[in-house]
Amino acid sequence: MPSLSQQRVALTSNFLTLGFVLGVWAVSIPSIKDRMPLSYGQVGLTLLVLGLSSLSAMSVSGRLMSHFGERRILICGGAAFGLSALGPAAAGTWPELLAAAVVLGACSGTFDASQNALAVALERKIGRPVIISFHAWFSAGGLLAALLGSVVSQAGIDVRWLLVGTAAAAATLSLCLAPWLPAAPRPARTEDEPAGQPALRNRRIIVLGLVAFALFTAEGAAYDWSNLYLRNVIGAAPNVATLAFGAFSVGMIIVRVIADRVVAHVGPDKYCRAATILAAAGLGLTLLCNNAPMAILGWTLAGLGIAGTVPLTFSVAGNVDPRHSSTYVSRVAAFGYCGLLAGPSLIGFIAQVTTLRIALIVPVVCCLLVAGAAGIFKARPARPTARRPAWSGRP
Repeated sequence: MPSLSQQRVALTSNFLTLGFVLGVWAVSIPSIKDRMPLSYGQVGLTLLVLGLSSLSAMSVSGRLMSHFGERRILICGGAAFGLSALGPAAAGTWPELLAAAVVLGACSGTFDASQNALAVALERKIGRPVIISFHAWFSAGGLLAALLGSVVSQAGIDVRWLLVGTAAAAATLSLCLAPWLPAAPRPARTEDEPAGQPALRNRRIIVLGLVAFALFTAEGAAYDWSNLYLRNVIGAAPNVATLAFGAFSVGMIIVRVIADRVVAHVGPDKYCRAATILAAAGLGLTLLCNNAPMAILGWTLAGLGIAGTVPLTFSVAGNVDPRHSSTYVSRVAAFGYCGLLAGPSLIGFIAQVTTLRIALIVPVVCCLLVAGAAGIFKARPARPTARRPAWSGRP
């Protein structure tokens, strides 16, 4: 049995892999758009297809984890997700890119849901907030991808080689660290517990799912539109535009390193309200300015605000009822991941009929709505059958 430290290292590496692969996809979008070429609407539809594929996979992954265990699903999903990066590299036409998006979305959805379910289980073992720190490594992977993308762009290297190298490295790392991955314990079933897992019957899970959708829509805007915004609206050079997503990732990393301690001190509801207001302010600054440095600053503030709220949503959902933890996490993750990958497609459609600047008002509104609904994160009295720390925001 691996130690808690080894389990944490292995799970951290999976979060890093997810962030890096999605980050490489994000920085590759402008090159893919120009190479085919694609309109804003076609980019938006590609992202929508990817999001729907991810949503479908996450809807199924909860049942798969309940049957086979989170650990097995994470191992298989991690290897498949790494290899799925080959799809966008091999695509030469828009239909081929759509097919690649289906595979990438399905693999990323399964991988993300299973690793977050294991993160909640490991957090419960450790007995203190740690899930946000896992997501810091997800952001670190995105930052590494942004920096590497900038180097590749300056060197004039075809981005397809970056995708191929990413696929090989991600799949190999996932398989090598598999023996260290934690296993989620199975809480005993009580006599009055129904046979199924009624995840969608729980109103709090539904609200948390909607909150996750809004938060991931805002985060997805940074992934898929920050580079294009600086290039096509602000007029920044390609290598400078790439830094927008990098700045967003830096803001995410800074907060996620320390956010667990802040949440433990002030409470998850107060933290969420203040953080989402900051994110809305940063996105607003990005839309109001007309120069690259201020736009990059705005994306940085957005990253600072969004960083801790996303993993906190998973933590609260996973502890609503530990008996159904993986199912609840996968349901909320499905909503959230759909926002990450389908929300930006809505931005693309709005940009097609208006402007990209106007379309990016959507994530601002999303952050303000979450600030108004922050009470859903508030700590609630523990149920008699479960011993739960006060910091987690559990019912």
